[in-house]
Amino acid sequence: MRCYCYYNLAGVESAEPFKGVNLKVTTYTDGSRTTEKIIK
Repeated sequence: MRCYCYYNLAGVESAEPFKGVNLKVTTYTDGSRTTEKIIK
């Protein structure tokens, strides 16, 4: 299972992406994380 969280450049967290630049953090069940930069 994966959990997605989005952060804007001010560090505010959301379940949905913000308009502009976002950091998408994916947390896996083993506790590892990956981060992607998304521009919306």
